[in-house]
Formats: sequence, structure tokens, C-alpha cells
Amino acid sequence: MEGDNKECSDWEMELFELSSVNDLLRLIASSNSGGVIIGFWSDKLGRYVLGTFSGNYGSMKPDIFSYVTVEERVDGGFLIYRADENGEGFYVSEAPTTTEGITIPHIRLRGEPRWFVERVNGEE
Repeated sequence: MEGDNKECSDWEMELFELSSVNDLLRLIASSNSGGVIIGFWSDKLGRYVLGTFSGNYGSMKPDIFSYVTVEERVDGGFLIYRADENGEGFYVSEAPTTTEGITIPHIRLRGEPRWFVERVNGEE
């Protein structure tokens, strides 16, 4: 059927580019919804994108995709975020942890979503 393989990209959504991975992790850590990180390589930007959704699901506000770009692909399944009196930081891991900080799942997409390309290009 025509359109079955087509991504829906006409919903209202804003893209917010953040300054650092720590900013993204801080945003997720402060959320009550226990977010995940979506990761994919962007051919348009020539960089790897790490991002998360803040969904308003049916409210009058647009969904928000907050993201940051990094030079290299991130391959681990989890980002472990730590913040304490000594500062903040993160590392990538294949296994979650309950003792070293906040474990945030990293979901890797096979390809760059069309909705991202369209919005980065300003085609909407």
C-alpha cells in the first residue's frame, strides 16, 4: 500500500538545540517521565544526534525534541549521568548501573528520521 512506509512528519513540533550533552542529560534527569535518549547519524549535519522528546500529547502545545550533536557515533546502550559536589559528567556503558549515577537508555535509530531533516532544513 502506498504510504505504509512513509513517516508521518506533519505534527506540530519544535526543535531545541542544546549546548552540551550535559545539558541534555540534566534535562532528562530533572524530568518526571524518566526519559530516553534517541540517537542517530545525521547526514544533513554530518554529526551524531542525541535527543529526547518532551511530549505534550494532546495538549495545545507542540511536542519538543531537545537535542545536541557530537562528532562521533555513540555506540553504548546507556549514558550514565553523575552530578555531585565535585561536578558533573557522564560516560557511555553497555550495562545500566544503580550505584554510579542516573542511567539513561540510549535508543539508536537505524537512520535519520525524515521529520528531523525536514525541520532542520526549515521545509515545514
